[in-house]
Amino acid sequence: MGTLDGKGALVTGGSRGIGRAIVKRLAEDGASVLFSYLSHEAAAQSVVTEVTGAGGRAHALTLG
Repeated sequence: MGTLDGKGALVTGGSRGIGRAIVKRLAEDGASVLFSYLSHEAAAQSVVTEVTGAGGRAHALTLG
């Protein structure tokens, strides 16, 4: 059980760099993560695939 089971998190700029690492960590700890991205759709989908493939929950939302 993760320390964030049953919690939700919102991350801005979660498709690359530090934001990506934050999304992955929050999901590993059990949070359902919604993150935004501006223009790197392939990178955002990669994060979602990685997180869900590991049993976590993440959704991407474009702001562009």
